Amino acid sequence: MTDTSPQKLRILVVEDDALIRLTTVDMLLDLEHETFEAATGADALSILEEKDMDLLITDVGLSELSGVDVALAAVRRNPEMAVIFATGHSSVDGQKEHDELRGAVLLPKPFDMDALAAAIVQSTGAG
Repeated sequence: MTDTSPQKLRILVVEDDALIRLTTVDMLLDLEHETFEAATGADALSILEEKDMDLLITDVGLSELSGVDVALAAVRRNPEMAVIFATGHSSVDGQKEHDELRGAVLLPKPFDMDALAAAIVQSTGAG
């Protein structure tokens, strides 16, 4: 018998809106991923210093450090880390200027579990 269950990923969610962060984490738990959360870019960087992640899902419009800044720091630390930008905009300013972020996936807000799951597969290849 072949194991067809989805790959369990270690995912960091960075979102300053508590309700969106909680909802996203709940969806990821329902998808059986190991999740970590941060409300600020600085908190995210602290977590990334202590733990290895497979995927970063970040809001773009964070205060202090932007989601792009957090993503750059994350992939420079771990070039294998996949990135999803969750945003209400149709593009991410600064993404195209950085080669490290060209493979990042854009997840338009608001999103549901199916859209989140599809973005995870697109960014990581894990289904």
